[in-house]
Amino acid sequence: MAGKTGLGIVCILFCWTFIPAIIGLVEGIAALTKQAGTNGDIYV
Repeated sequence: MAGKTGLGIVCILFCWTFIPAIIGLVEGIAALTKQAGTNGDIYV
């Protein structure tokens, strides 16, 4: 989890559940709905 230390720790601690999958799904949907910046970057 680039730049998100707390979220990375949560994903490691709960890797045996579906919590990281749900987090990834939510962040993926958020990335699809965001507008790209001037360089084409999308920050979630």
